[in-house]
Amino acid sequence: MTMTHNMPRVLKEASTVLQMIEEHQYEAYFVGGCMRDFLLQRPIEDVDITTSATPEQLMKIFPDVIPVGVEHGTVIVRYEHVSYEITTFRHENIAINERLLSEDLQRRDFTINAIAMNQHGKIIDLFNGQADLKNSRIQTVGHANDRFTEDPLRILRAIRFVSQLNFTIERATLEAMKDLKHLLKSVAVERITNELRLIFQGEYVQSAIELMKEVKLQKVLPVFQEVPSLLDKLPKNTTSFVTVAEVIALFHYIDRNISITTWTKKWKLPNKTKQSATSLVTLLDYYLQYGVNNWLAYQLPKNEQPSFFHLIGLVCHSDIKEEFMKVYHNLPVTSRVQLEFNGSDLQNIFRDYPRGRWISETLTEIEYDIVMGKLTNSKNAIKEWIKCHPPEVN
Repeated sequence: MTMTHNMPRVLKEASTVLQMIEEHQYEAYFVGGCMRDFLLQRPIEDVDITTSATPEQLMKIFPDVIPVGVEHGTVIVRYEHVSYEITTFRHENIAINERLLSEDLQRRDFTINAIAMNQHGKIIDLFNGQADLKNSRIQTVGHANDRFTEDPLRILRAIRFVSQLNFTIERATLEAMKDLKHLLKSVAVERITNELRLIFQGEYVQSAIELMKEVKLQKVLPVFQEVPSLLDKLPKNTTSFVTVAEVIALFHYIDRNISITTWTKKWKLPNKTKQSATSLVTLLDYYLQYGVNNWLAYQLPKNEQPSFFHLIGLVCHSDIKEEFMKVYHNLPVTSRVQLEFNGSDLQNIFRDYPRGRWISETLTEIEYDIVMGKLTNSKNAIKEWIKCHPPEVN
């Protein structure tokens, strides 16, 4: 069976890479996620290639190669300004010159990811992955215990595919997930966090959450294992999250005893995520007290608006986007740099005052009154305001 007639542009362009490898007498195939998404007619994000060539041999074929994981047989080939991850056939104690595509596919996680295709569109499907795609089913290649023992993260990956594709998990695979979930404790937290991010961003996240509870993953995951009831407290019919910061903001809102710092530390997330989650919770609390007003619209960063709207929808079952955007578009200013007055102007008026917190505190008062429409954004109006509201200096 060949698929050249409907091969998407991204694979057609990448076919040249396969052709160049084959011209040097090596085998090369598209494999993994790009094949799964191609057959499901979903957008292809990354093109993965498997080959009989070693990283050293690939470096002789292509002039621009990044040796990201040579010890695992993986390199990034840059060709025509596009990056392709190319991995030597996976194997088990087989000499380099004897490695086979069949051995590679046999060691992949799930049947839906063990489908390969050559540059001419010929599909190699040794484990009936296409049938599982057709039946929306996730099952391991070979014995589930072997696949999950090789890499326990695959337990979370199975749930991620449920969240992204709305597939169901084959019975033996699901039972092995339940039996071997304790192995996740040996997996690097960064890898676990990345899978959790993808799970919570999936279109069918509610199904994934129910599955996480069925497998009892809360017993082995960071933070959840200390408060296993957290998953049960999520809103019913939870929909896909925009960012991981939004996920943490919601869990902190659900249980204030677990600080945002604890979440970001245990999940090994960057400080930027911590700041974003803190901002979302602060503004959520403000909204719950004051509703949509100028100050809320002004304080919420533009890039966090989608997360905030989604968070409000989950917590309050309200769609505030239209109301919010109407207020936002009528703001007198949208950032402090637009104020017709700054710290230097303030110090020029109060030359005898020592520098200190009074400067930022006074500017915040001015900023608030302008945003709320209580003060005109002009230097003269602000100077008159200051006469009536002289700063307090401790």
